[in-house]
Amino acid sequence: MSWLDAISEAGGELVDAVSDAGSTWVKGVAENDIANKQTASNPDTARPHQVEGQTADGRPLVSNQGGMNTTYIVMGVGALVLLMLAMMLMKGKK
Repeated sequence: MSWLDAISEAGGELVDAVSDAGSTWVKGVAENDIANKQTASNPDTARPHQVEGQTADGRPLVSNQGGMNTTYIVMGVGALVLLMLAMMLMKGKK
């Protein structure tokens, strides 16, 4: 066997090994993705991890984006009304 044949054979074995490893990795990723999607789509399997105030897949029922706090809005409107009332009373006394 010449040196060229030996290099060609070694290169072919290397290509086969890389192909096998790549296909095994792709197969593992696909199986993991399918398993995650099946678990996420089945609420009964997620239910043991469910906490009060969460959906079956673990998301909160209410977003944490911080909406308007109505208590502070009402207090602010009340303060503005009192300020306007005080201004009207001061103008009336002049």
